[in-house]
Amino acid sequence: MSVDKINLSKSKRIIFTGVMLLLPAILFLIMELFLTMVNYGGNLKIFITHEQSGKKEYLLNKNFTHRYFFKKGIEAPNPRTQIFSYIKDKNTYRIFCLGASTTQGVPYPPNAAFPAMLKNILQTLHPDKNFEVINCGVTAITSHSVLDMGREIISDYDPDLLVVYSGHNEFYGVFGQASRLSLFRSRTLTQWFLKLQRLRTFLLARDIYIKIFGEKLTRESVVDPGTFMGTVAREAGIPENSPVFKRTTDQFGENIEALIIAAKRAKKDILVCNLVDNLKDLKPFESLHAPEFPESAQQKYNTKLQGAGILLQQDKPDQALDELDKVLNEDSLFAETHYLLGKCYYTLGQFSMAKSQFVRAKDLDVIRFRAPSQFNVIIKNICQKYPGTLVDVESAFENDSPHQIIGNNLILEHIHPTERGYYLMARVIATTMSQSGLVAPDWDWSLDKSDSAYLAMNNLSLLSREIVNAAIFRLTSHWPFPKANQERKYQKTGTARTEELALAYTSHRQGSLIRLHLDLGYEYFMKNDLKNALSEYRAALAIEPNCEGYNLISLLYSREVERLRKVPGNVRAALQNFQNASYYFDQGLSECPDDIELNYNRGALYSLLKQGLDQSILSFQKVLSLNPSHKNARLGLTGVYLQKGDIKSATANLRKAINISPREPDYYKELARILIMTKNFTQAKTYVETGISLNNSDPELQSLLKRLESEK
Repeated sequence: MSVDKINLSKSKRIIFTGVMLLLPAILFLIMELFLTMVNYGGNLKIFITHEQSGKKEYLLNKNFTHRYFFKKGIEAPNPRTQIFSYIKDKNTYRIFCLGASTTQGVPYPPNAAFPAMLKNILQTLHPDKNFEVINCGVTAITSHSVLDMGREIISDYDPDLLVVYSGHNEFYGVFGQASRLSLFRSRTLTQWFLKLQRLRTFLLARDIYIKIFGEKLTRESVVDPGTFMGTVAREAGIPENSPVFKRTTDQFGENIEALIIAAKRAKKDILVCNLVDNLKDLKPFESLHAPEFPESAQQKYNTKLQGAGILLQQDKPDQALDELDKVLNEDSLFAETHYLLGKCYYTLGQFSMAKSQFVRAKDLDVIRFRAPSQFNVIIKNICQKYPGTLVDVESAFENDSPHQIIGNNLILEHIHPTERGYYLMARVIATTMSQSGLVAPDWDWSLDKSDSAYLAMNNLSLLSREIVNAAIFRLTSHWPFPKANQERKYQKTGTARTEELALAYTSHRQGSLIRLHLDLGYEYFMKNDLKNALSEYRAALAIEPNCEGYNLISLLYSREVERLRKVPGNVRAALQNFQNASYYFDQGLSECPDDIELNYNRGALYSLLKQGLDQSILSFQKVLSLNPSHKNARLGLTGVYLQKGDIKSATANLRKAINISPREPDYYKELARILIMTKNFTQAKTYVETGISLNNSDPELQSLLKRLESEK
């Protein structure tokens, strides 16, 4: 065999081997391209682009949570709508807030979450800047998802600052070590899984595996189907020295540090908040005896503990303390013992001792719905390595709490802050930004407002507060809260109507919260209860700018203008209401420039004032450019022309209306009135008769006909 043939054979083998090795990659590429073309899995980016009034913007993609919530029987949480500009100008400072339900603002609407309050503070102190504060909070996520989201935000959305508040869901949230939504014990595998989900082929493989082998969550298979966390929790009891506890704390620290490193590498600022929870007013969800404590002695121990609790209720803290010291010597790992010790010390005025016992009780609570104190130690240690990254929320809450022990004064149940608590979070974040020289080297604090002024910016209505109350009642009526809580009766904070609406909304979560406020506001409006109507309309607008909300609130002020104009001596009040109505119309039209109702009602408002007639004409003309058949706008425009004494334009406008809608009797009637004014009785009678032929029951047309016949 010749050398050439041998070389040719070797070349063929090399080529064949290369093709065989490349074949899987080629097939994968073909599959990936095909799945991309058919958009398999949908768009999983955090934000998608859309156009609003010709302006390109980013909109929060409600499908993106399927990255994390994909198991059978699980409905992905619905994040709150967020919109920000596609192109960031030089005057814009963009902040992304990352975390779970506390970042989201639960149980408050988004306008009372700390990101919204932070924007109000920043905009007040820096009126020359434009702040975009984007709330990326998603219920039940852990630091694994926060890191995944943070990396994409740093890479794709040009942040100036990331603010992170995360940690309370680490055990039971998605990818948590004690969660039904966990896939791996290994943090590395979890992070690789999250990265690979960018590939459509991987998504397909994931979905096939879940469909065939995945666990389906049913009402019977979960701890408590009444709440999301009750649905996803797998290992309810997690002792402090367990492998699950250690893995969770280690992975939490690694995720937080990885996000800080990612931000620093991209030269983006990042702030990490430490965590707060209810220490004083929430007893441990579940206590476990030490493993070596004999089971035979547990009943006796629990009886002694019960007796100490009774002594404390009888206002005998010294005696209770003696009993608790005895049982503590028998078993120091029972969480409730430390909680009762904290209560005793607190009653006796020994607040430092009380606080240490409350903290120890929380750390021994084996139902991990509150982050252990070790998490704040981890955050502190990491932030010391990266100076200027820590936001000390814990100290802010302690300084606002009696004897520096956080309780129901700032926490609604176990972890979610009160309205003031959320404000304190925003306040300390802003203060930390100032100290770090973010936004500007020096801040002008002379522009600052009072706490009450900032809280008023939340625009919480009576219904808003009722919904918060109902949401907390529902949450605390389910696991892991004590069964005694489940036997309570709901105590309303507002009226029977707000109670009805709030309980229905929190039970079923159906319909729009904005719609709920607008409808209730209209109920108040129809009852002439303008104060409460205004409050509900403002609440709807605070949740999210919407055309109908702007229109309704403007109409409310317009109605007051009309009423006050009829009352002597109320010129100033009428003018103030006119300015308010005009402001909301302008705000609404900046969001919805082509909204017919807003344009029409603005025209009607300006027609009330002589100096506003030109503006009224522009508004009515805008309506007619959008809908030439709009009868009320056509008649309104005619009326304004007549107020200005422009009979020629009024006549031309009505003739045009008749050409567009020849079977509308009101046009003939109004044109006849003008012709009568100009003494053109013959032509006026022709139009009146045409109008009557279209509607012979119109008393005004009949009256005009009689008048014209008498003129003859």
